[in-house]
Amino acid sequence: LKSAIAGCAEGQYNLGYCYDNGKGVEKDETKAFEWYLKSAENGHAKAQHKLGRCYEYGIGVPRNNDEAINWYKKAYDNGIEEAKDKLNAILP
Repeated sequence: LKSAIAGCAEGQYNLGYCYDNGKGVEKDETKAFEWYLKSAENGHAKAQHKLGRCYEYGIGVPRNNDEAINWYKKAYDNGIEEAKDKLNAILP
């Protein structure tokens, strides 16, 4: 928690994951989204991929395919190969 609050991208991702999955905290999709967003904005590729999923499926945030595409592209550009499959499924 301290590392997440201090701005550590890995700590922010881990806290988002905990809220996303109810690990050690009560499951909260909105808080998961918020922490994934902070982490993704700090360049964390896995968090960028999770944000794509959040936007694609409306997890903790309203569905938005444009935002999903944006975050999946960032994740793919940062080495998350499975983001390419997501992009191929969403792109017209």
